[in-house]
Amino acid sequence: MKSLVLSAAVLLATSTSMAGVYRCPITSSDLQGADTVTLIQDCRDSMTIKITGQGETLVTKTVNYDYQNSDENVMMFKSADRKTFVYVEKDHVGLKAQVSALNYMIRTNYCQQIGW
Repeated sequence: MKSLVLSAAVLLATSTSMAGVYRCPITSSDLQGADTVTLIQDCRDSMTIKITGQGETLVTKTVNYDYQNSDENVMMFKSADRKTFVYVEKDHVGLKAQVSALNYMIRTNYCQQIGW
């Protein structure tokens, strides 16, 4: 029984882990000129997002882990000023993200891991 609980804890920890650097092509955006979102996460508690358009950085923001709902494959992050929210969903294909701020909303297609 103890090993079953430990296995479940390890599975949960690995299923929600997304440490690394991910490049995500944008499928819809209200931010003029944006074409890519880069997610940089080196720990579970925070992540840096970088939104670029034609190679130029448009937005860089650090967001902190907010909560995890009942779906173990969904993670929410928010900025300290509570003006930027990032929703990351992980499924059998990969990661997708949604970035919401006061003046724009961005949805991405599946992200490609490009580094650690």
